[in-house]
Amino acid sequence: MATKKAVTQPSEFDTYVSMRQAAGQMDLRLHHFLSTKGMTLTQFLILDSVNKAKSITPMELAFELCVSPASITYTSRHLAKEKLLVKKIDSKDRRSAKLALTSKGKTTVQTLSKSLSVIAKEYLGVLKEREIEQLHAKSEKIKTELPILPNFPRF
Repeated sequence: MATKKAVTQPSEFDTYVSMRQAAGQMDLRLHHFLSTKGMTLTQFLILDSVNKAKSITPMELAFELCVSPASITYTSRHLAKEKLLVKKIDSKDRRSAKLALTSKGKTTVQTLSKSLSVIAKEYLGVLKEREIEQLHAKSEKIKTELPILPNFPRF
Protein backbone atom coordinates (compact mmCIF):
# COMPACT_ATOMS: atom_id res chain seq x y z
CA MET A 1 0.00 0.00 0.00
CA ALA A 2 1.48 3.34 -1.07
CA THR A 3 1.64 6.05 1.51
CA LYS A 4 0.64 9.54 0.61
CA LYS A 5 3.39 12.08 0.85
CA ALA A 6 2.37 15.15 2.82
CA VAL A 7 2.24 18.24 0.67
CA THR A 8 4.03 21.09 2.34
CA GLN A 9 3.10 24.69 1.80
CA PRO A 10 5.97 26.66 0.22
CA SER A 11 7.46 29.28 2.49
CA GLU A 12 7.02 32.95 1.71
CA PHE A 13 10.67 33.10 0.67
CA ASP A 14 10.25 30.08 -1.62
CA THR A 15 7.31 31.87 -3.23
CA TYR A 16 9.42 35.00 -3.70
CA VAL A 17 12.23 32.96 -5.31
CA SER A 18 9.75 31.26 -7.64
CA MET A 19 8.22 34.63 -8.65
CA ARG A 20 11.68 36.08 -9.24
CA GLN A 21 12.73 33.09 -11.38
CA ALA A 22 9.57 33.30 -13.48
CA ALA A 23 10.03 37.05 -13.98
CA GLY A 24 13.72 36.49 -14.71
CA GLN A 25 12.91 34.06 -17.51
CA MET A 26 10.59 36.60 -19.10
CA ASP A 27 13.17 39.38 -18.55
CA LEU A 28 15.79 37.39 -20.45
CA ARG A 29 13.48 36.96 -23.43
CA LEU A 30 12.51 40.65 -23.37
CA HIS A 31 16.19 41.68 -23.04
CA HIS A 32 17.08 39.55 -26.03
CA PHE A 33 14.32 40.99 -28.20
CA LEU A 34 15.10 44.59 -27.22
CA SER A 35 18.83 44.09 -27.82
CA THR A 36 17.99 43.37 -31.47
CA LYS A 37 16.36 46.82 -31.54
CA GLY A 38 19.35 48.56 -29.91
CA MET A 39 17.65 49.08 -26.57
CA THR A 40 17.89 47.67 -23.06
CA LEU A 41 14.94 46.56 -20.95
CA THR A 42 15.67 49.37 -18.47
CA GLN A 43 15.60 51.93 -21.28
CA PHE A 44 12.26 50.61 -22.50
CA LEU A 45 10.80 50.52 -18.98
CA ILE A 46 11.79 54.17 -18.50
CA LEU A 47 10.16 55.15 -21.80
CA ASP A 48 7.05 53.11 -21.01
CA SER A 49 6.70 54.59 -17.51
CA VAL A 50 7.15 58.14 -18.79
CA ASN A 51 4.61 57.42 -21.53
CA LYS A 52 2.04 56.20 -19.01
CA ALA A 53 2.68 59.08 -16.59
CA LYS A 54 2.90 61.67 -19.40
CA SER A 55 5.29 63.67 -17.20
CA ILE A 56 7.25 62.38 -14.20
CA THR A 57 10.21 63.49 -12.10
CA PRO A 58 13.40 61.42 -12.21
CA MET A 59 12.99 60.63 -8.48
CA GLU A 60 9.43 59.38 -8.97
CA LEU A 61 10.62 57.26 -11.87
CA ALA A 62 13.48 55.79 -9.83
CA PHE A 63 11.03 54.85 -7.10
CA GLU A 64 8.55 53.33 -9.56
CA LEU A 65 11.19 51.20 -11.28
CA CYS A 66 13.10 50.35 -8.08
CA VAL A 67 16.39 51.68 -9.43
CA SER A 68 18.75 54.36 -8.19
CA PRO A 69 18.24 58.00 -9.17
CA ALA A 70 21.76 57.88 -10.66
CA SER A 71 20.64 55.07 -12.97
CA ILE A 72 17.70 57.17 -14.13
CA THR A 73 19.98 60.16 -14.74
CA TYR A 74 22.50 58.13 -16.73
CA THR A 75 19.90 56.28 -18.80
CA SER A 76 17.69 59.32 -19.42
CA ARG A 77 20.70 61.23 -20.76
CA HIS A 78 21.27 58.45 -23.28
CA LEU A 79 17.58 58.42 -24.24
CA ALA A 80 17.67 62.21 -24.64
CA LYS A 81 20.67 61.92 -26.98
CA GLU A 82 18.64 59.42 -29.00
CA LYS A 83 15.85 62.03 -29.13
CA LEU A 84 13.39 59.72 -27.34
CA LEU A 85 13.05 61.72 -24.12
CA VAL A 86 13.27 65.34 -23.00
CA LYS A 87 13.88 66.86 -19.61
CA LYS A 88 11.56 69.79 -18.96
CA ILE A 89 12.70 72.31 -16.36
CA ASP A 90 9.95 73.97 -14.30
CA SER A 91 9.94 77.69 -15.13
CA LYS A 92 8.96 78.54 -11.53
CA ASP A 93 11.47 76.23 -9.85
CA ARG A 94 14.62 75.58 -11.90
CA ARG A 95 15.60 72.77 -9.51
CA SER A 96 12.49 70.83 -10.50
CA ALA A 97 12.49 68.85 -13.73
CA LYS A 98 10.13 66.38 -15.34
CA LEU A 99 10.78 63.81 -18.03
CA ALA A 100 8.52 63.57 -21.07
CA LEU A 101 8.61 61.62 -24.31
CA THR A 102 9.32 63.13 -27.69
CA SER A 103 7.14 62.10 -30.63
CA LYS A 104 9.92 59.65 -31.61
CA GLY A 105 9.81 58.25 -28.06
CA LYS A 106 6.03 57.81 -28.21
CA THR A 107 6.27 56.01 -31.55
CA THR A 108 9.06 53.78 -30.21
CA VAL A 109 7.00 52.79 -27.15
CA GLN A 110 3.91 52.07 -29.26
CA THR A 111 5.86 49.95 -31.76
CA LEU A 112 7.87 47.96 -29.21
CA SER A 113 4.92 47.49 -26.84
CA LYS A 114 3.11 45.40 -29.44
CA SER A 115 6.02 42.98 -29.81
CA LEU A 116 6.69 42.86 -26.07
CA SER A 117 3.01 42.07 -25.44
CA VAL A 118 3.30 39.07 -27.76
CA ILE A 119 6.34 37.85 -25.83
CA ALA A 120 4.62 38.37 -22.47
CA LYS A 121 1.58 36.49 -23.76
CA GLU A 122 3.81 33.51 -24.62
CA TYR A 123 4.89 33.31 -20.98
CA LEU A 124 1.57 34.13 -19.37
CA GLY A 125 -0.32 31.97 -21.87
CA VAL A 126 0.17 29.00 -19.55
CA LEU A 127 -2.30 30.72 -17.21
CA LYS A 128 -6.04 31.10 -17.65
CA GLU A 129 -7.38 34.64 -18.08
CA ARG A 130 -8.76 34.66 -14.52
CA GLU A 131 -5.37 33.51 -13.15
CA ILE A 132 -3.64 36.36 -14.99
CA GLU A 133 -6.12 38.85 -13.51
CA GLN A 134 -5.51 37.42 -10.03
CA LEU A 135 -1.73 37.49 -10.49
CA HIS A 136 -1.89 41.12 -11.58
CA ALA A 137 -4.17 42.10 -8.68
CA LYS A 138 -1.97 40.35 -6.12
CA SER A 139 1.20 41.87 -7.58
CA GLU A 140 -0.37 45.35 -7.41
CA LYS A 141 -1.44 44.72 -3.82
CA ILE A 142 2.08 43.73 -2.78
CA LYS A 143 3.56 46.67 -4.70
CA THR A 144 1.23 49.32 -3.31
CA GLU A 145 0.51 48.19 0.23
CA LEU A 146 3.97 47.31 1.46
CA PRO A 147 6.81 49.82 1.80
CA ILE A 148 10.07 49.11 0.01
CA LEU A 149 11.99 50.21 3.07
CA PRO A 150 10.69 51.46 6.41
CA ASN A 151 9.92 55.19 6.20
CA PHE A 152 10.67 55.25 2.47
CA PRO A 153 8.37 57.82 0.85
CA ARG A 154 5.74 56.81 -1.68
CA PHE A 155 5.12 59.23 -4.53
